[in-house]
Amino acid sequence: MKKLFISALAVLSISITAQEKNFRKTFRPYAAKTSLVAPPSTYYSFSTFTAAYTNITGVSVTNNLMWDEDIDTIPIGFNFKLYNMQNDSISFVGGSYASFNDIINDPLLTAAAPMFEDLCDKAFDPNVNVEGDPGGISNISYTTTGTVGSRICKIEVNNGGFYGENLNGPSASTVNYQLWLYETSNVIEFRFGSCTLLNPGDNFINAGGFISGLIDDLDYNTITATNSNLLNGPHANPTMVGLSPTASDYITGTPQSGRVYRFANNTITSVKNNSIAADIKLYPNPVKDKLYIANISSELNNAVIEFYDVAGKQIHSEKLSSQIDLSFFAKGIYLVKIKAQNNESIFVNKLVIAE
Repeated sequence: MKKLFISALAVLSISITAQEKNFRKTFRPYAAKTSLVAPPSTYYSFSTFTAAYTNITGVSVTNNLMWDEDIDTIPIGFNFKLYNMQNDSISFVGGSYASFNDIINDPLLTAAAPMFEDLCDKAFDPNVNVEGDPGGISNISYTTTGTVGSRICKIEVNNGGFYGENLNGPSASTVNYQLWLYETSNVIEFRFGSCTLLNPGDNFINAGGFISGLIDDLDYNTITATNSNLLNGPHANPTMVGLSPTASDYITGTPQSGRVYRFANNTITSVKNNSIAADIKLYPNPVKDKLYIANISSELNNAVIEFYDVAGKQIHSEKLSSQIDLSFFAKGIYLVKIKAQNNESIFVNKLVIAE
């Protein structure tokens, strides 16, 4: 797929057509084979659920122009961490993935990719048009919502098409999705709207389905990555896996509008003071009834502890103390935030409540 070679390998001397053919030739033979799948990285845990899909009202980065390999720098509005890379802006590449990498010069790629395929403007005809021609009909936009400490950066691809189909005329397939980046928790969500995924042989790297997930330091020469959290299996209930040496991990079927793939960051995040966050201990985890909190600094005398469900909804909040009763909580995965008196987040961690 040409956009991935351009961005990850910077092989600019090879023709775009040759790059795409070579990439597909490398991966396609493995589509029907069974391979050993590496375990997923422990950086993230995965869940899927449904939620109403609503188009955003935000800043357009395509501005009614045709796009194919468009690289847009999008301001997140806050500091966000993807694996071990963090920044307050992110590169959104070709409508398919977001990354903090130097897209042109870095030989490795760290990315959050709702649809790691060759997307383009539905009006873009590779035989006629060039990037930036007027008449674009597939909008890419972004907005940041919420209050400080709990903001969400939302990036949307609206009415996107596929380069593979556009080679032979207007794309019949359509992609609508949003990428959500959550402040403080560093949670990542892929939220799908209406999608029509046709002609997998033309449109997907692997004809079995589309590639989706997170990946850290992907090397296209060896098909390896430092960390990987790709998805594999049916669209309604995929599982999180590591990168297969044959790149045979993909989602089958078409996500229905409202399907959400959520990646919860399992690492502790300190927004204000690393030493305070490092000292705090929550135990046991998993927990059944009572949660104990040790090493509460005097700076947290008036702090609060907040609990959020996997959809990002706050379900409980109380004054921070050394013992919290959770007997009324339902079994599941929660996000814990400890906030100082000035409402700055000091500590964020995942908590599992068992039966």
